[in-house]
Amino acid sequence: MGKKTGDYVERDEVIAELESEKATFEVNAEKAGVLTTTVAEGDSINIGDLIASIDDTAAKPGGNNAPAAEAPKEAAPQKAAEPEQAEDPLKTTGKEVPVKIPTVGESISEVTLLKWVKKSGDYVERDEVVAELESEKATFEVNAELAGILESSVAEGDTLKIGDTIAVIKETTGKPAKAAAEKPAPKAEEKKQKHRNPQQPQPM
Repeated sequence: MGKKTGDYVERDEVIAELESEKATFEVNAEKAGVLTTTVAEGDSINIGDLIASIDDTAAKPGGNNAPAAEAPKEAAPQKAAEPEQAEDPLKTTGKEVPVKIPTVGESISEVTLLKWVKKSGDYVERDEVVAELESEKATFEVNAELAGILESSVAEGDTLKIGDTIAVIKETTGKPAKAAAEKPAPKAEEKKQKHRNPQQPQPM
């Protein structure tokens, strides 16, 4: 171990190195204090096992002049600003359409949900890409079959089978104001009409 029982460690300081079959990893102190180890070098340990404890009430060595390790100040949780809701909240019609894993190939029976392009609660347009799937051979996109509110039921990284339902789309009576694309007003083409003023013959 990099640090021994009785040593004073700082927050985030490396206290030990672990080795697996594939790589070496470092273990950092989650707080400052005096370290007490519970396992010895060379021991085989399982994931989640306790390897040491840290007494954060112990004073930092070095005399009164040495600044004591300050416990990290946890900022008071602030409520995230709620997104501005449209003046007219969307109303669902009661119609729901499941979003299922499509057949991507005869030899492919399982895929991985690589990424949610749209999140649960988002408004999606018909045919809009809502998720990306990954198989052993390629990456695929899943499109919305209906415009409405998406409610996902699986997480990114999940392994799914062909035909599994990953979300539902609840049809709405309209669309949010922000979803409505602001299309520029078409430029009115001025049609210039040529008025022909026939010359009248002058009196003789």
